[in-house]
Amino acid sequence: MKQLSILCVLWSVVTAADGLSFQSCANITPQSPAVELGKNLTAFCFLDQDCLHELGHPITASELFWMVGKTLIPEGHYTVINDSVSSVTFEPTLSMQNSLTCSFKAYGQTEVTLHGIYFSLGNPPEKPENLICICDDLKTLTCTWEPGRDAIIPTTYTLHLFWEEQERASYSAEAGNNFCTVKGPDIMLNIETTIVVEAVNELGRAESDYVKFDVSDIVKPSPPEIVSASAVLQRVLRIEWKHPIKEHMPFKNLNYNLRYKPRDSTVWGEVPENDLEKTNSSVILEGLEPFTVYVIRIRCKLMNRGFWSEWSKEYTAVTAESAPSQAPEFWRRIRKIDSEQNRTIQLMWKDLDSHANGVILGYKVTMKRGLEVNSFTVTDNTYNIIVSNDSYEVVLTAYNSQGSSPPSTLIIPSITDRVVQPANMNAKMFYKDGRLWVEWTPSAGALGYVIEWCSNSQYMDCDPEWQREPSNTERTFVRGDIKPFSYYFVRLNALHRDGQIRSNIVGPYMLPEGVKLPTGQGCECVCPSKN
Repeated sequence: MKQLSILCVLWSVVTAADGLSFQSCANITPQSPAVELGKNLTAFCFLDQDCLHELGHPITASELFWMVGKTLIPEGHYTVINDSVSSVTFEPTLSMQNSLTCSFKAYGQTEVTLHGIYFSLGNPPEKPENLICICDDLKTLTCTWEPGRDAIIPTTYTLHLFWEEQERASYSAEAGNNFCTVKGPDIMLNIETTIVVEAVNELGRAESDYVKFDVSDIVKPSPPEIVSASAVLQRVLRIEWKHPIKEHMPFKNLNYNLRYKPRDSTVWGEVPENDLEKTNSSVILEGLEPFTVYVIRIRCKLMNRGFWSEWSKEYTAVTAESAPSQAPEFWRRIRKIDSEQNRTIQLMWKDLDSHANGVILGYKVTMKRGLEVNSFTVTDNTYNIIVSNDSYEVVLTAYNSQGSSPPSTLIIPSITDRVVQPANMNAKMFYKDGRLWVEWTPSAGALGYVIEWCSNSQYMDCDPEWQREPSNTERTFVRGDIKPFSYYFVRLNALHRDGQIRSNIVGPYMLPEGVKLPTGQGCECVCPSKN
């Protein structure tokens, strides 16, 4: 019962019998103010003494205290103007709560809030800068600007449009946007148009510079539409597009910018602007790579004025085939020799890849032994043939629908010819830039080189991978799946006109993991050929 009686006494302090409360007896001004960051806020609490007398509890301004949120403001910030008015001056910060209350302690114990307000912190608007307007296809006029620092508090941006210095219309930007879009009848050609942006919030007002223009000078047309790209000759494409300006529009002559590139490339080529007729809707691209997928795109603008359109959708086209431009890499392995000295030879060649210039339909193999010539076609990349113990010249060409490649020639020496290892063709392996390199002293008179390699095998006792290099090569990297913690043997074969093959075997060489060796470091041992 004692607890209940105390509660009743406290309630009587706050509320009179006729429903009056202390909250009815005070008022704070200003109400819901906006405060500029870094500036002070001064607020006043006014006491209604008649109201307080009716409650039976008169108060003086000296009894009042101020709080921001739940934080007490030190008394040094208070000013008692008279018995009924107290003021407070302080600098709000963004880390504070945004409520301000005026309170007192009833009977020196119970905190009673008389009145409270909410305030907001922010900045006055800055002058909008870099006002730029673009007319999209004569349908809409969009103006953008840089608003400057964050005002924090709600700020409205209004775009005012004038014709010949008479205001024609105004548009308000949606909250948070720094652009406005003008539509329809407010866009007019051949008349001086002026634009200005006005920024307003509770703390101030600012406006941009006035920007004047003729709409025809700021038009950004729709992009052209590429409608076809056809291969009319080898290495030639004809590109056609649709004019983007509607027939009723006053602009017919356009500047065009056309780009193209192989699909797998990152480098764009461009047609010189002077090569694109202003009223035409097609162009011929010459000097392209054969049988290559090209990506084409185009954009435009009004002649000598306005903005470039966006790029058109990318269009792809394939150039026509042409004859293969490179001889196939060609090599052989002698598989076995029978009792009559006949040999089983495995002929091997690589795909031409980008040098195929089309779909390879097959390979022509020509075998020459003295005056005897025998030719046949193969569709695979290997062919096994049984030959006698004589010397043979083998010529290989690849062909597609447009012709044949340059020939690749290989000499199969007679069974009595031996592999020769010259003393001056030293070779070494080393690891650099994530690759396994082979370097050698050139063999005089060599027609080219074939590099064979084995991994994790005894000497060269494996079915080796291989690659062919031209005669002017002295160093190359192994084009294969090279793995760390594997050791490699490499056989370097120098090919000569008389069919002799001069070979060195280099290795073994263990690849490190995660370690890049200095240039030139590696195994430099030269081992005799294994017959």
